[in-house]
Amino acid sequence: MKEAITTYGPILISIMALLYSIVATRVASRALKLSEHQEKRKLPNLTVYRIDAFIKRLEEGHIRIFVFHVNINNIADVENSIRCIEFMIEYEKAGIRSDVIIKHDANLINFIKRDSNSSAFQLPARIAAHDTLEGYALFELDEHLLKGIRTDSYILRITDTHGIEFCHEAILLCEV
Repeated sequence: MKEAITTYGPILISIMALLYSIVATRVASRALKLSEHQEKRKLPNLTVYRIDAFIKRLEEGHIRIFVFHVNINNIADVENSIRCIEFMIEYEKAGIRSDVIIKHDANLINFIKRDSNSSAFQLPARIAAHDTLEGYALFELDEHLLKGIRTDSYILRITDTHGIEFCHEAILLCEV
């Protein structure tokens, strides 16, 4: 009996230590994943959802107003702000690819008033953690700049205070 304890005792203890280390490793791995997930949620992260998008041609002159009605969600655990909203048109003319970038102009809201609740983004715009902003991003463009070009894409680009850009591509814009 004494020989059995001295022979199998260390084996039994080592098996118990192996099982304990396996359980401890799994617990530590899960704790690391949770910690990494919580750390990731502290990084700035905005999501952009387009509610509506259209082009409004002004009656006077050759001006078009590109209108994007969007929700901007801050899914991070920290506050953020929108520093800049830009509209980029990528195009090709005579075999040369280029783009034009237009800054958001909140004063254009008077040309597209749909209801009394319509409001343009006033920049910079703060977004609390896990909060949403809803509004209009408005861009003015002389239609002479669009003559003779083939438009490749319309991109709404939102830049936060950390300098991170969040882009949303509009596939099709109707003219109203």
